[in-house]
Amino acid sequence: MTVQNVSPMSAEETLALATSLGLPLDSERAPLIAGVLHHIHTVIARLDELPIDESCTPSFTFDASQGNQPC
Repeated sequence: MTVQNVSPMSAEETLALATSLGLPLDSERAPLIAGVLHHIHTVIARLDELPIDESCTPSFTFDASQGNQPC
């Protein structure tokens, strides 16, 4: 699995982004928010890498008497 290596935003970039979106953000919370944004971005990048080409039916629709094949 190859995940993009994204550098976290700085506190100043986070403050600028919040200001551009009209969101109030205290300067002392900006580093924490930048870390959370980086974590979320990393998780989404990992989820994008998952192979979801085939979809399985929900387990409650599985019927062994009909020979359904589980994933």
